[in-house]
Amino acid sequence: MTESWQGNRHRVFVPQALGADEFLRATWHESDRVIVFSHWSGNSCVAATPVRIADTPELAELLVTAVGHAVTHPEPAVVEPSSHTRSTWRTKVGRLLHRTGLTTPISC
Repeated sequence: MTESWQGNRHRVFVPQALGADEFLRATWHESDRVIVFSHWSGNSCVAATPVRIADTPELAELLVTAVGHAVTHPEPAVVEPSSHTRSTWRTKVGRLLHRTGLTTPISC
């Protein structure tokens, strides 16, 4: 999501990767030559870091490198363990707990 002033992008929202109602907002303050990185939880700003444009080349390089890597190395498919694998694991852990005298139930 972006916001524009006078046709130029000045604000970008980046959602938190784990799906919580949190996000990073980067806002370019052109006249001050600063980008403010703010951390939001819902409608509340919980932290903000103003950074001079002159101090951002390494950050820009990191982002370009990361995006380039993501394009050339697609995310591998996640393989969920089968129900047989889960039940086998529970059985083995249950036996181990029984042998050691521990009786804590396993819930998954």
